[in-house]
Amino acid sequence: MNEKRFQNELRQLRRLKDLLDGDIVLPLRIQIERKSLDSRKLEVTLTGITSLVGPSHQSCSSFTLSTEISPEHPNVNPTFRFLPPIPFHPHVWIDRGAICWGTRNTLQKDLCLVDWVLGVIEFLQFNQDVGCFLVIDRNSLANKDAWNWLESNKRNLARYVPRIDMARLRYFVNQAHDIPRQ
Repeated sequence: MNEKRFQNELRQLRRLKDLLDGDIVLPLRIQIERKSLDSRKLEVTLTGITSLVGPSHQSCSSFTLSTEISPEHPNVNPTFRFLPPIPFHPHVWIDRGAICWGTRNTLQKDLCLVDWVLGVIEFLQFNQDVGCFLVIDRNSLANKDAWNWLESNKRNLARYVPRIDMARLRYFVNQAHDIPRQ
């Protein structure tokens, strides 16, 4: 059961990549590189989405995630860690790139890989979209400097982190979910 679900989630992630590759509106692209024979270790690179890096708050438009999916998935959440450049975000440890999911650190059996990737993208967008998947949990911070910066710059956030059309991205995520199970 777990292996079938995992293989279906990989197909969904590849489908999302293909949908984005064929889109001329969203600048976002996804590259998936297998790092283990069983595909449980992946590097997922997100390009075309601008966010901040480092304490100097420079902008960057490409981020790579080291992703590990346990054989016990979905009974164990996948892990995601940013490889340099590491985003400057309240829920990303700047020294190791690990993501603190806040209240999402609890087991989330209902989420598929594309849902987790959507969450990462929302983090990179600093959750500027209404109804976003994740919230910034001020009680569970990995980077307090990023939280302070965010609090001081909320009104001008789009100046630093240009918004992408999250509704369009969610449409593609839903399309990726709708592939037939094999």
